Amino acid sequence: MMRESEVRRFDLNLLVALDALLEERNVSKAAARLGLSQPAMSRALGRLRKSFGDQLLVRGQNGYVPTSRAQDLIAPVRRVLQESRALLEPGLFDPKTARVQYRILTNDHCGFVLLPDLVGAIRDQAPGIDIEIERLDSDSLDQLANGDADLLIGRPPSMARAGHLVQLLLEEPYVCAVREGHPALKGGLTLKDYCAYPHCATDAGGLLSGDIDAALTALDEKRRIALRTPDFIAALFIVASSDLIHTAPRSLAERLAPTAGLKIVDLPFKIAPAPIGQIWHERHQTDPGHAWLRAQVKQNALGTAR
Repeated sequence: MMRESEVRRFDLNLLVALDALLEERNVSKAAARLGLSQPAMSRALGRLRKSFGDQLLVRGQNGYVPTSRAQDLIAPVRRVLQESRALLEPGLFDPKTARVQYRILTNDHCGFVLLPDLVGAIRDQAPGIDIEIERLDSDSLDQLANGDADLLIGRPPSMARAGHLVQLLLEEPYVCAVREGHPALKGGLTLKDYCAYPHCATDAGGLLSGDIDAALTALDEKRRIALRTPDFIAALFIVASSDLIHTAPRSLAERLAPTAGLKIVDLPFKIAPAPIGQIWHERHQTDPGHAWLRAQVKQNALGTAR
């Protein structure tokens, strides 16, 4: 039997040669099968004989025949090689039979607009997958990094750190939301009116940049923020019962406007749309289940954008 020190020195590539030799029972054919020269295969056979302390193949009437020891090795050698190949092949993922839980971090805007169709698609295609939705906050990127969360959906994707990967899902234009009958609408919403009335601002999970205020500063204008709230949906309903102005993502504002009694108008100045993306840690990049989940998010986001 091999001692532990001999096992450590054993060249596992010799098992590939042994498998070919035991199947072909011919040094030349085994060499051709592996793309080796006959002398190289003969040397491999010599090393195998030394390692196993057995001749392994001996001459018979019609060529080589395996020894009793070699016969005992056929099945385990083949099993070791099959398992080794399986280690190197990508994992398989069948959504119909998968049993796994994913934790997604997002805000109320993306949750309201993207999650209903996404969760519906997952339930239809992968009934065994469980989804846990958590709110974005200041340590959301840390949660991705340390493995406490699987995916972040929100903005801005430029916030991703080293080790994070990003996919842009869509670009969300801003609109202005005010209550029906708001006095600023009498002559159409002007930039002067926009800055004259107090605002309700949303800071979703600490991940929003000051795009609006930066755009106003460039125009030498400034708005007064009378109320801050972490949720877009709450902000829209608050605005519906006050004279506050709220700048919101268009898809969310338009969906809630009939229910909340809001009037949606274009902003009186230009501002770049907000990028919405999904962010994940590079440890999940080649995981087939995670890749499937990201594909579902992307597909449903494209449907929302249309």
